[in-house]
Amino acid sequence: MPLLLEELTVQREAGPLPPGGWNKPPDKVAMVPIKQQGQDKPAGFFVVGVNPYRRDDAAYGGFVDLLAGQIAAGIGNARAYEAERKRAEALAEIDRAKITFFSNVSHELRTPLTLMCGRRGTETGRAPATPTGPPQWSATAETRERPAGFFPHRSRPYMREFRPVDLSRLTIDLASNFRAAMERSGLEFNIHCESLGEPVLVDAEMWEKIVLNLLSNALKFTFTGSVTVELKRSRTHAVLTVRDTGVGIPEGELTHIFERFHRVEGSAGRTIEGTGIGLALVQELVKLLAGSIHVSSKPNQGSTFTVEIPGGAGHLQNDAINAPVRASSRGRAEVFIDEALRWLPEAHANDGMPDGRDSSGGRKQILLADDNADMRGYVSRLLGEQYQVVAVSDGAEAIERALAHPPDLIL
Repeated sequence: MPLLLEELTVQREAGPLPPGGWNKPPDKVAMVPIKQQGQDKPAGFFVVGVNPYRRDDAAYGGFVDLLAGQIAAGIGNARAYEAERKRAEALAEIDRAKITFFSNVSHELRTPLTLMCGRRGTETGRAPATPTGPPQWSATAETRERPAGFFPHRSRPYMREFRPVDLSRLTIDLASNFRAAMERSGLEFNIHCESLGEPVLVDAEMWEKIVLNLLSNALKFTFTGSVTVELKRSRTHAVLTVRDTGVGIPEGELTHIFERFHRVEGSAGRTIEGTGIGLALVQELVKLLAGSIHVSSKPNQGSTFTVEIPGGAGHLQNDAINAPVRASSRGRAEVFIDEALRWLPEAHANDGMPDGRDSSGGRKQILLADDNADMRGYVSRLLGEQYQVVAVSDGAEAIERALAHPPDLIL
């Protein structure tokens, strides 16, 4: 019908159509800016060929303007839809961030407070061990001190002290501290550290934190199979490999795994806690030792972290090299081991709280379920003076106990 009306208009104004109908191409174009309401600059321009059989008058111009207006309205609707979609995504991201924070609030607050206080700050908060002193003071201070051990506590934490170190012996000593925890988890633990032939110039404390963090990470995300530590020489470098058969890392996350505060969402672990500092710290320490670190991983197959440290002294200044010293790493390793043992069910089943059968003494009973041992201990001490608190480490055990001995409150 629109074509018929056009043909009638042409016949009335320009006479009968030429043989063959519309065979004359347009020789003029109309260009109209596509303007949206409230915007100074046009979104684009609408370019259309002018009908050579139609008079170029105000009516025709109005028709072209109407087409441009419809296009502008369509662009405006699309932009409004896109803006609303982005707004909804932003609100959803904020909501996810709030959920993540509140589900992990104890660790999210404890770690930055520990970093600000430092080990010395937490030690000064410990009350003297006297017979009359409240026991909860010591327990609370211990909770603060333990995470402090994960981070350097020198007055200048990144001041390097390169000394000749028997890297193979040091690595074996450090890794051996994890054997009991690995075996308790049902994991096969292998240590293969060959002699490097000569001492390696490293900062021993930094190397300790690299090894302990990687092993702690492997234990956290490995439920079955094995964890293997290897150290060998490769040309001019000492190469440390920590391999596990754990949950693995998705390919899309590998490029972000060493970023500060990055966490792999939905990844199964022995605890959901963590702020994404450990691997970022490892990378920084490796760089300070003039080395490199990389990771390879496949979901449900495991991960392999490889650290390469250069040998010799060509990459160091003479004043950076200190005399060799032998120091025990047991104190620092215990911090990592103690934290790892608290992830294991046998280590914190009920946290020594009563089982709820006949020791309530008439007090109301609270069943507390929390996967964080520190939070369980804190809340149990807080409520234990007035209520009988039964603390469990997960929801499954909480359901089992609630069915067997119904409490007055489940927290």
